[in-house]
Amino acid sequence: MAYVPQVTVLERLDLAAEIEGMTAPALRLQLTTYAPGAHGSLHDHRGRPEAVYVLEGAITDHRDGVETVYRQGQTYALDKGAAHRMENAGAVPARLLVAMVCDAAAPGEP
Repeated sequence: MAYVPQVTVLERLDLAAEIEGMTAPALRLQLTTYAPGAHGSLHDHRGRPEAVYVLEGAITDHRDGVETVYRQGQTYALDKGAAHRMENAGAVPARLLVAMVCDAAAPGEP
């Protein structure tokens, strides 16, 4: 008998509205680590939608004057309307698994 894995969808984004004008759409999977006290700058996700899974620690998302803390095992998504900055206000590193759609032809894109 064939094994059928159990699948649980954690986040979903409609990419048709996200990748308009992208010359070389690519899916990128990355590990992002924020050290305790580290924070990013304000940025948006136009042309770079992503889904994030918190592997360890906790990360605070500052968006539209609202702070949301995501902890280990939680997920969140960022679409073209998301302008935000991230912060690790905790005492341990925050490790995030990030799946991102990006334009592989864009300057500076690894």
